[in-house]
Amino acid sequence: MLTVGELKPKDNALPRFLLRWDERAKSLDVDINNVSREIKRMFKAGKRGYEGHHTMRVPDAENRIF
Repeated sequence: MLTVGELKPKDNALPRFLLRWDERAKSLDVDINNVSREIKRMFKAGKRGYEGHHTMRVPDAENRIF
């Protein structure tokens, strides 16, 4: 796992997001932190209004854009 970046809110009560490179899938994944296990599961599964764990690649022959 290669950490690409992290989004940290000024308010520590809000979720944090970790951006990491998934070598096997050759894609950028986003993980949510500072939330309950149930919210993490829903975020990763894309359920109940949560989505974003798996990014979509923009078609570009020369660059990897997500």
